[in-house]
Amino acid sequence: MKNFQKVIAKTKKHRQKILKKLAFTQKKILTLAKSYRRQMLVRFITLEELYGDLPKLATNDSESISTTETLQMPFYFEAQHLQGDTYSLPPLYTITLSNFIFCARYNIILTQFRKIISNSISTQTDSEQFSFRALNFSRLSKLSGHYTLFRSHKNEYYHTIIDNLPRLYLLHQSEFRSLPEIRLLCAGEPTKVETFFLEKLLPDNVTPILVNEEELFQIEHLIFPSFLSRRYAGYLPPFYLKWFLEKVAPQRSSQKNKRIFISRVQTQRGQLRCILNEDELCETLKQYGFQKYVLEHLSIEEQIALFYDAEFVIGAHGAGLIKYLFFLQKTIRV
Repeated sequence: MKNFQKVIAKTKKHRQKILKKLAFTQKKILTLAKSYRRQMLVRFITLEELYGDLPKLATNDSESISTTETLQMPFYFEAQHLQGDTYSLPPLYTITLSNFIFCARYNIILTQFRKIISNSISTQTDSEQFSFRALNFSRLSKLSGHYTLFRSHKNEYYHTIIDNLPRLYLLHQSEFRSLPEIRLLCAGEPTKVETFFLEKLLPDNVTPILVNEEELFQIEHLIFPSFLSRRYAGYLPPFYLKWFLEKVAPQRSSQKNKRIFISRVQTQRGQLRCILNEDELCETLKQYGFQKYVLEHLSIEEQIALFYDAEFVIGAHGAGLIKYLFFLQKTIRV
């Protein structure tokens, strides 16, 4: 009898194990099915596929730089397109689109058939991040006149500086300055940092307006400026940086006397990339005239002034090092 009970118990345990595996497999199959369904429903298309050689207002600024050192470097698989003898800027242009749709929730452009214009995405193009319902069944409002877009990254300082703000440079072409008004659509309130830069970089005839993130907007004339950088590159051309610094840098000579150590240890986000023995490191760096700064404790104006006067900068990998933009025209060691 005892042996029989043991067999029954063992059978039940084995059955539970099989059912658990089946449940896991079923869940995995459902996840894959949903993913496949979304890939079939959420579709992408490029402006080039739509229009071919549709006239674009192109700039004459083009550039290639030598990058032979990258041939010996290990690259993240999605960034392997950057590995080569040279790096070239992407085509720089603006194009005016008629009756295209702006999806404020994702800061992307759609065709009237709800295909996503992949040119409007600077980072991920995975269909998993887009809701089919949001793209197709959100309330649609129509806007007349000329509009352009500002893609906000509220918690991603790097993308604001490298991907989004540089596109404003292309709005300063004479063809757009002659328009009475261009409205800049902002999905949600810009951050203090974004507001600072928008006030410095926007043409006089461009006015920011806030829109509901849960709506779609069909726009009569949509001015689309291209991105100045390629995905994962983080490289901005000298002609843009010169223009950028003229707009935002202090109107004085650089003192070039600051030796800066960028600390992340005191910030919640910084815990992910903090230096474990930072206190010990700071004591050593003090001997060489370095001072510790927690950038989150400084206003954007204070940060710009600090790095404008930099002589040396030390810091862990992270968006804080993007401040090199404010001293690129000087010889400096990072």
